[in-house]
Formats: sequence, C-alpha cells, structure tokens
Amino acid sequence: MTRVAAVDCGTNTIRLLVADLIREETGRPRLEPLRRRNEIVRLGQGVDRTGLLDPAALERTLEATADFARVVGELGAERVRFIATSATRDARNREDFTAGVRRVLGVEPEVVSGQEEAELAYLGSLVGADPAPAGSARLVVDLGGGSTELVLGRRRPEALHSMQTGSVRITERYLAEGVTPQAEAAARADVRARIQEAVGDVDLGATGALVGLAGTITTVTAHALGLDAFDAGAIAAARLDVETVLASCDALVHSTPAQREAMGFLAPGRRDVIAAGALVWRERGRHLEVLLVHRPRYDDWSFPKGKLERGESLRTCAVREVTEETGVPVALGQPLGRVSYRLGAGTRKEVVYWAARPLDPASPARRAQQAVTPAPASEIDGVEWVRVKEARKRLERDADRDLLGALVALWEDGKLDTWTFVLVRHARAVKRSVWNRKERSTEDNEATRPLTQDQGEVRARAIVPILAAYGVERVLTSPWRRCADTVAPYAAAAGLELEERPELTEHAHAARAKPVRTLVSRLLGRAQAPVALCTHRPVLPSVMDAVARVAPGKLLRSVPHQDPWLKTGEILVVHLARRPRGKVRAVAIEKQRPVLPRAR
Repeated sequence: MTRVAAVDCGTNTIRLLVADLIREETGRPRLEPLRRRNEIVRLGQGVDRTGLLDPAALERTLEATADFARVVGELGAERVRFIATSATRDARNREDFTAGVRRVLGVEPEVVSGQEEAELAYLGSLVGADPAPAGSARLVVDLGGGSTELVLGRRRPEALHSMQTGSVRITERYLAEGVTPQAEAAARADVRARIQEAVGDVDLGATGALVGLAGTITTVTAHALGLDAFDAGAIAAARLDVETVLASCDALVHSTPAQREAMGFLAPGRRDVIAAGALVWRERGRHLEVLLVHRPRYDDWSFPKGKLERGESLRTCAVREVTEETGVPVALGQPLGRVSYRLGAGTRKEVVYWAARPLDPASPARRAQQAVTPAPASEIDGVEWVRVKEARKRLERDADRDLLGALVALWEDGKLDTWTFVLVRHARAVKRSVWNRKERSTEDNEATRPLTQDQGEVRARAIVPILAAYGVERVLTSPWRRCADTVAPYAAAAGLELEERPELTEHAHAARAKPVRTLVSRLLGRAQAPVALCTHRPVLPSVMDAVARVAPGKLLRSVPHQDPWLKTGEILVVHLARRPRGKVRAVAIEKQRPVLPRAR
C-alpha cells in the first residue's frame, strides 16, 4: 500500500485527493480515499482577455495550495502529483505560478497539454464506472472553466479533441454583463462552431454512453435531481435523459441571483454574491441627511450593506447589516433599486437597497428584530450623519451617487415620508377533509382549523423578521385560528396584542364585503405606524379593491388581480404617501413569500 496525493488545478477550481493506493490480488490498482478538498479559486479569471494570470487569482490559488500542503503533510502522503490545466498553460506568466507551487508544496507542477488532459479525464472516468453497451463507445465530456475535452473510446481513448473554451471563458466573453438574448445567442453560436470543429476528430454519432465530468456538469446534475444540498454520491450515480438536462441548463442560465442563492447545492464560489442594505435618512430643519459608514479596508465611505446569510431574506439582511454597521435600528420604507458590479474573483455582486428610517429603540418592532453583534473596527471605523451635498463628495461609486439621487428625488417630490400597510395571507392550514367533524358546525370547523406543523407553523415563524423589518406596530387579524396563529409569533416577539376583527373572517365577508373594504381603506388613508393585517383567500379580492384604488396606473400591475391573489404565507407590502391636495397614493408595492429556515 502506498499513500498518494493528487492536486488538479483547473481554470475555476483546485481539487485535492489523498488516498491509499492498494494493489489487489489480480494486480489491479484500487484507491481508498482518505481526504477530498475542493476550492473555487478562479485562477483563470481574465486569462482569456489578457493572456496573464491575475495577481489576486494567483494569491488565492497559492493560499489554497498551501492549505492542501498542510493536509498532505498531516496524512503522510508518500507520492504527490500536481497537475495544472487550461488557465496555466495559456498564461504567459505561468512560471510565477509554478514557482509558487514548488515553494509551498515542494513538488514540480505538471502543466499538461489539452491532449494529455483529455486522456487523463478519460482514464479517470473509468474508475468504478459501468461499462458502455456492448460494441458501443463511451464519450467522456470534461467541461472545465478554460477548456473542454471530448474523448471517445472503449477500454482506452480512441479519438479526442480539446477545445480552448469552457464555462469561465464563455461567461467572460459573452455573459459578463448579464444573460441578454443577444449575449446568449452569441455564446450558443460560439459553442456550436467549436463542436462542429470537434466532429472532424471525434465521431459523436458513435456514442453509446455519455459521461460528464467537472463542476458545471455536476451543478446541472444536482439541479436536475432537485437536490437541497450537494450530494456527490447521488450525482455520481445519476442517469439523466436529454430533456431533463436541457431543462436544468435553461433554468440555471436564466435564474436570478436570489434564485441561485436559494440553491443549496451550489458552492458559494459558483453563486453571485447577494447583499442588501439601506439608505437611512432623516430631516434636520429643511435639510435631508443620510447615514454613511467608513470602511478602512477600502478607505471609502458608503451606505451600510452586507452579504445575505443562508436562510435569510433580503429585507432581514438589510436591517441586520444596517444595525451591525451603524448601531442604528431601522424600519424599511420603499425599495430603491439594485446595484450590480463585478468582483475581483470574477463573480458579480448584486446589492438591493431600501430607504429606511431610524427606529425608536422602544418600538415593538425593535423587540422583534434579532440581536446583532456590532461590526468590528477593522470593517467599519466611522459612522456619520451627513447632508446630501457632503454625501455626494464622499461617495466614490457612481452607483451609490445614483442611489442618493433617487432618494433626493423622492424627498423633493414628497414621496419619501411614507407609512406602511402589510397584508398577510395566513400560512398553510390543515386540510378541511382532515379537520372537519360532523359534530361541529361548519363555522366552528372553519374557525378552529389550525396551521400545519411542517409548513404552516414554520412559515408563521419565518414571517416574524419580515414584519419586524418593516417596523410593524399594530397587527389586525381574522379571529379564526389559522389567521391568528400566523401572526401570533410576531405579536409575541413584539409584545403586541392581536386585534381580532370579525369582518375579516370568510363567513362574515361572504355575508357582507363592504366592512372589509371600509376597514382597509381607513388603514390606507391615514398616516400611522406600520400596520399588518392577516386574512383569508376569499377575503382578498375586497382588500385588493381597496389597494387598487390608491395605486397609480404604473403600480396596478403589482397588485394581485386574480385567484389565489396571494399564496399561503405570502405578504404584500404597500408604501403610502400623502400627495398634493391631501390625496393618498401608493408609491411602491412589494410582494414576497418569507424564506423558510434551513433544516439543521
């Protein structure tokens, strides 16, 4: 038995395997894996454009290599092999990288050709693989970040082709600014042309079994399998039809950053960075002031913001980050928009912003907001209220100055000082067929039907941080159990009494709808502390009628207008402002379904 270690350094990912090499009685070698490591380092960022390895990418990759070296030393590997592929062989400054590998790992890195990479990929695919159908060939596709290898063979490679293109190169060439129809068409045309070139070397029609390798293919497979988390065993054993694969490819290509954030199988390095923040404002005399933070790492002033944590909503993230970085608890107002930009590691960062106002520490909503740990001085070393003119001078990003301009425009137009109405449809309840009893009246059956434990009660708890983020200080609800229990967790956290309104029940509304419209119109038409109202699906049309009356034409499309109006546990947030001549109008409408906490 010999203990061996192998490092595979690609364009996007660097991998480590430490294993015991065992010779069976037949003489056939067998590997017993001891440790696997996988780090997304994006070594090849920019190589396609510049022909050089980026200094930051070099640093990330050598740090990962040094970490691997510690693992190799701890496990006592006797033989170590380091293979570098597309990005390294294409870079004019690859000696900077190979010298660094020799320094931290103590072995000579092998920079393999495309042909060698293809042969190694094929041989690796045979380990533990099922044989191809009798008389047919196996096509191995190694889809990397910088190159793609196609290898056709049976027991050994018989034909191969290495294409100087991969997921990272295609993204940088065509999709760096987003997936537009034009960009997607250009990317597809490039890939098709390269496949046509490959046909001259590899007879794709002879394929009896197709085997996919590398991170992009495992990501597509995880999506196709509907995995909540990455499961190497399930992915390795997967057998997928063409239609399923294509559907998953399409879904991933056209997914939003928020959707990718919810995909638990995606490694953080394969996601865009999603963040949230707020422009916290106040009036001092006739002046508008905003809250800025100073970041010593960048020596700049910006608005408070930060990365979304797993299982956290964007709204909760915005409130948490503002409080951590400034010490000022806030309640969100209307959304201000999104800012997107490229990071040094080749990913994109998208930050969603809201307007926000300081929240009285004695507010019920403050009691319901999570406790936070203040940001360390190494992250934030200055917090200041500044007037708009001074803020424009201090902000360095054009996007930040644009956000400030949007805030000022709302203030000058009288649309910044808003109040908030939050509509909640109750969470999922136990089915009538399960709950109803003949000995109870129809109304008693409906009035007592509870939430389900798996979705209903969990969703009710997930609503708490959302209502807290909007600063809700009053909660009205139908007295029926499934409604009251949906908003009871928030009321308990905030120290509020539920205001039960009989007109919000299904039966009362069916008998007479006008009281609901009157109640909602009164809540919408009067400036007040943020209020939440929880009711049932059959009652929603009357609520929506009242909302539609204060929504200008451009916002009407944001108002649900057909059954089911809102999904169970879904929330509609209406931001209202008083307009000229005292008229109340909605200035923004948001809809969301609170994020369920991840199972532990």
